[in-house]
Amino acid sequence: MLPVLVLLCIEMSMAESPFCQLYGTPRFPQFSKDGHVIIGAIFSIHDTINSMKLNFQAKPDHVECQSLNFRELRFAQTMRFAVEEINNRTDLLPGVELGYKIYDSCGSVPMALKAALDFASGPFPSNYNQSCLSPYFASGIIGETASSTTVAVASTVGPLQIALVSHCASCACLSNRKEFPSFFRTIPSDAFQATALVQLVKYFGWTWIGAVRSDNDYGNYGMSSFIMQAQQEGICIEYAESFYRTDTKEKLLNVVDTIKKSTSKVIAAFMATADIIFLFKELTAQNITGFQWIGTEAWVTDPILVSSNEFSFLKGTIGIGLEKSVISGLEDFLYDISPNEINSSSVMKEFWESVFECRFPGNSKTTNQTTCTGFESLRRRKHSYNDVSKTRILRNVYKAVYAISKSLHTLLTCKKSEEDCEKKMNIYPWQVVQQLNAINITLKNGLNVVFDNNGDSVAFYEIINWQLTEEGNAKLVTAGYYDSHAPAGQKFNIENRSIIWANGDYTVPTSACSETCTPGTRKALKKGKPACCFDCIPCTRGRISNKTDSIDCMLCPSQYWPNKQRNQCLPKEIEFLSYDENLGLVLVLFSLCGATLTVAILVVFFHHRRTPIVKANNSGLSFLLLFSLTLCFLSSISFVGKPSQWSCMFRHTVFGITFVLCISSVLGKTIVVLMAFKATVPGNNTLKWFGPKHQQLGVAACTLIQAIICVLWLITSPPYPYQNMKYYNDIIILECALGSSAAFFSVLGYIGLLSFVCFIFAFLARHLPDNFSEAKYITFSMLIFCTVWLTFIPAYISTPGKYTVAVEIFAILSSSFGLLFCIFAPKCYIILLYPERNTKKHMMAVLSVASLTKAEDGACRLLGPLATSPYFQPGDIVIGAIFSIHNSVGGVNPSFTARPDPLVCKSLNYRELQYAQIVAFAVDEINTNYDILPGFKVGYKVYDSCGSGPLALMAALDFTNGQDMEFSTNSSCPTQHFVSAIIGESTSTSSLALASTFAPFRIPLISHCATCDCLRNRHEFPSFFRTIPSDSFQTTALVKLVKFFGWSWIGTVHSDNDYGNTGMSEFITKAQKEGICIEYSVSLYRSDSREIIQKIIDTIKLSTSKVVLIFMTTADAMILLKELYTQNVTGIQFVGSEAWVTDPILVSNEQYRFLTGAIGIGIPKKVIPGFEEYLYNINIHKIYTSPLMMEFWEEVFNCTFRKKTGINEKICTGLENLRSISHPYTDVSNLRVAYNVYKAVYLAVHAMNNLLPCGKGLEYLYRTDCVKTINIQPWQVADQLKSINFTFKTGEDVYFNENMTAEARYDVVNWQMKENGKVGIVTIGYYDTAAPNGSTFWINNTRITWADGQSNMIPKSVCSDSCTVGNRKAFRKGRPVCCFDCLPCTTGKISNTTGVR
Repeated sequence: MLPVLVLLCIEMSMAESPFCQLYGTPRFPQFSKDGHVIIGAIFSIHDTINSMKLNFQAKPDHVECQSLNFRELRFAQTMRFAVEEINNRTDLLPGVELGYKIYDSCGSVPMALKAALDFASGPFPSNYNQSCLSPYFASGIIGETASSTTVAVASTVGPLQIALVSHCASCACLSNRKEFPSFFRTIPSDAFQATALVQLVKYFGWTWIGAVRSDNDYGNYGMSSFIMQAQQEGICIEYAESFYRTDTKEKLLNVVDTIKKSTSKVIAAFMATADIIFLFKELTAQNITGFQWIGTEAWVTDPILVSSNEFSFLKGTIGIGLEKSVISGLEDFLYDISPNEINSSSVMKEFWESVFECRFPGNSKTTNQTTCTGFESLRRRKHSYNDVSKTRILRNVYKAVYAISKSLHTLLTCKKSEEDCEKKMNIYPWQVVQQLNAINITLKNGLNVVFDNNGDSVAFYEIINWQLTEEGNAKLVTAGYYDSHAPAGQKFNIENRSIIWANGDYTVPTSACSETCTPGTRKALKKGKPACCFDCIPCTRGRISNKTDSIDCMLCPSQYWPNKQRNQCLPKEIEFLSYDENLGLVLVLFSLCGATLTVAILVVFFHHRRTPIVKANNSGLSFLLLFSLTLCFLSSISFVGKPSQWSCMFRHTVFGITFVLCISSVLGKTIVVLMAFKATVPGNNTLKWFGPKHQQLGVAACTLIQAIICVLWLITSPPYPYQNMKYYNDIIILECALGSSAAFFSVLGYIGLLSFVCFIFAFLARHLPDNFSEAKYITFSMLIFCTVWLTFIPAYISTPGKYTVAVEIFAILSSSFGLLFCIFAPKCYIILLYPERNTKKHMMAVLSVASLTKAEDGACRLLGPLATSPYFQPGDIVIGAIFSIHNSVGGVNPSFTARPDPLVCKSLNYRELQYAQIVAFAVDEINTNYDILPGFKVGYKVYDSCGSGPLALMAALDFTNGQDMEFSTNSSCPTQHFVSAIIGESTSTSSLALASTFAPFRIPLISHCATCDCLRNRHEFPSFFRTIPSDSFQTTALVKLVKFFGWSWIGTVHSDNDYGNTGMSEFITKAQKEGICIEYSVSLYRSDSREIIQKIIDTIKLSTSKVVLIFMTTADAMILLKELYTQNVTGIQFVGSEAWVTDPILVSNEQYRFLTGAIGIGIPKKVIPGFEEYLYNINIHKIYTSPLMMEFWEEVFNCTFRKKTGINEKICTGLENLRSISHPYTDVSNLRVAYNVYKAVYLAVHAMNNLLPCGKGLEYLYRTDCVKTINIQPWQVADQLKSINFTFKTGEDVYFNENMTAEARYDVVNWQMKENGKVGIVTIGYYDTAAPNGSTFWINNTRITWADGQSNMIPKSVCSDSCTVGNRKAFRKGRPVCCFDCLPCTTGKISNTTGVR
């Protein structure tokens, strides 16, 4: 702009009429004073200007400034005060009158530029025809306050070399001398302020902060410098928002919203007061508090903000402020405003009217306010204008005036060498710039004025803290300082104890994206987050970190290992089996006890060496054996203690030789015994080779071989002490290395060979007379010996550390004690306790070997009580059944010294009782139907397994053995009386045991509820059938159900039995093929401990999947569901298997209402006509003749049939009305599995009916040529069941598939709350394998109630949301395929479908 102006002037001067003409309305300064030399100034005495619409067709309207800025007015007044003070001084500019012109930029850059051009062009000519060539420049300019405006002004006056000294423009960009060669400032550059702020943030450990700035040069440059330095110090910026006072409300709200959503608790604000006040007002309006504010000098010391009570949340603010100082006389100058001065200045009028809330006469805006006189007392008004208690920016204005004045003084003062000094007032601006570059003065109040090469002042800041006075007003407290010229280490100083923080706290607030990683951990940066956001991962095994926030962990040296905290490397613990520890001490004691006991036996034998029993058992070898056993016991002690070179060689060789000596002695005894009884033929001289000397020679020869092996071992590769660090990372195992493993196992192999040979000989001699031979005892001893050492080898190889030695010692002691007790204990028993047997006469008496034979009558002897049947009806053909009518049995601890007490069944199971009643009902129904088995009465026999596998097997054996109720202990064993077919059991585990038991006898077992797919094996279970589909179909239905609702991330819980384990295994396999991921799969059994149950509950609570599939039996599910109810675990969508999801006991229990919304697979609901009436028809005779029904009656009506003395209980009469109560036993509204029992009875009977010898139905009754009795064998019934196919009376086709399983047809059911407030089961779909393809699975989605009773809102359960178009899936390492991140496609690639890899 300026070059254009100059060119125009040059062109005009060359014209015919060399005169300037002014276009536009001239602006006059707000304050002016004539003088010999003029200092210019530009301040934003008003904040804004009125908006103008420019049409470029007419002269613009006059600009009006608005919103008086008292702070800027004080700047102008301070300048006037400084000029007056200088004019009154004789030592500065003597004889020179200093004048000033102060312009108001009104917060507008164009207005500031216009003022700058006025200073550059000179005063407005009174005659517009005056020549442009009459220059009248200002000697220097003070201003502007805002950095952006100052940049514009400095760019304008810089080429003209007019000095511009700013008191408040701190932007670091102004330090560029190439762009701004004539710019100076009495305020430090923001580069220093940014450094001070970074040091402040770092000092308090804030590594995660937010930042807001003014959207101008001051804020942008300052914040840029702050962020750059902060990042170098490891401080992360969560967000950096900008705002300017003229921005829209929407942008302001966006900034506030960012602050609200942020996680950082510290905000650094690099803003001007005019900008930040808008932000503070919005924060106050939205009541956003709790942040620690860090302020720059531009606003943190502004008296307007400090004196305002509107922003109470700023209490505790800390920031950077200029050093406060006192300017003497300024306060009086500000107060002394005469009426003439007021009337002559529009600004002072406006000020006076604002302060005293009055109006001067002639003001067109006058209202009902008081009229101003100009004589009002300003001293009685407390106002920010006259507050000079802390002159921070004011002193910079003061210093700027003195800097220019001192430069002028230097230029206008004559040198002493000049004889004739003529004062020249024509000073060029570049001369002032030159003087300012070299200025260095100290003012009377101690203020130093000096500029560096960039025109910047020395940086000295105070650390300011906002605190409240006792009156509740804000005050600024100095808590420290920052001095850029101080020595290193002393630049930043702060007094932490004097600071009050946000919300009035006295503790330093924390603001970190991640907590500091303590020693023992390392930082792992979070992907896509700043460096301050990280996880603290414990150092891996063998590594440490010994300082906070370690990036990596160090590896400990090989001889060292980290402590538990993994912050220090400690010497590894050296481990060996020592005498000081319990294990070593116990083994040594056992060794000594064994040696002592052996010596004691040796003494006994020596004392009784002439008795028959000692002589008969080869006393010489017995003594040698006892001696070798003593050495064996003592050799084990050598294995205890710190290994050394000699101890390692000694322990293995002594062990090998002593054991061979021991086994050789036993072998010699065995061979002698065997030969003694085999060489009984006359003339046989075999025994001459087995005399005492030969025996000793044989023992010596066997031992010599072992000795040679050991010597070769010691010569070639002897054992040696070795520090083993292979098994444990933190322990050094000091052990004896074998040296040669081949030699060691040769020693063991030789011992094993001798033991095996000894065992063979002893086994051959086991039937020799006991009185003479100890072969039987040697056989047992060798059996123990070989067992011990065979198990020793794998244990020795797999056991690490000192326990390897303990295993070897244990093997030595076990085999030694086995030899000692088996061979010598029986002899000592006779020698010490029955000396009368230790005679030659007794020893010569050979007794026959006892054998067990059958009794002469061939009768069976029944050990134990008969299994009793609570339900029994005799008949020509009997159908068996086994149900768990009770849930458990009373604990019996057998002592094996007496017959166990009878088992007591506990906890009546009403569902299983109903099954038993269905068998009775079906049989009664069949007996009245002449179309099936006419002329035959069908009976039944129902056993109660009480939920016990052994009791179920006991009942199965009763069925197999054919024992009648009138069983006689004298009846013959060959008698057989099989039942024709058996129905049961309810659980898969019990059914597996029963099916295995019945398989050899081909007795058909028809299960109504055992769904385990493992039972489909016809080779193992050839006579097993079931009326319930296999779990293979159920798992398929469940997978379809889960897939239908889009659940790809689920948890599973299953019973820890055959039903749950097999079913869940199949489900997981099928689910994974369909892209369904299992977050966790846990198992539970009803007898599990409380800890296991709690662990499962914790797994469910901590999981991210919202769908849990429960594949459990009712008994197991009740344990889990009760605990979920107790711990109030909600918000889970349960998916259930048929075993529990339709169980009426669960549905009718109000405790399980939280399961409302559960969805699952159930057996189709059926109706059995007449069955409900049958259940109600319980007469008093049936009650009193059945203990089971008595128990049922007592539980239902809470009474007793047995009056107890002294106890006041309700007495049962048997006449109570069963119809008056609602009970699961009589509930036939939801017959599912119960119908399978009903169907099983009919299947068995139809199979028998097909075996009638001639005709069926009534034809059988009337044909005289038919035999009226038949003997139906169970295998025949099983064979008929394979091909059976009939239409049931309900219209259902009944048959078995190739796996002898019913066709799969399931209802998809949903737990819903009824209008009466009770939970009911609603059928919402089906799964039918017999349906055509494409229609096997169907669901009515609109009828479903979801978890916690929420309807019409399918719960969502995915590990990761589907990747949208334009993204691809990136699987997470170590996670299932359902867990992935969605990454944008790389450059040049696209994805146009969801879920693309």
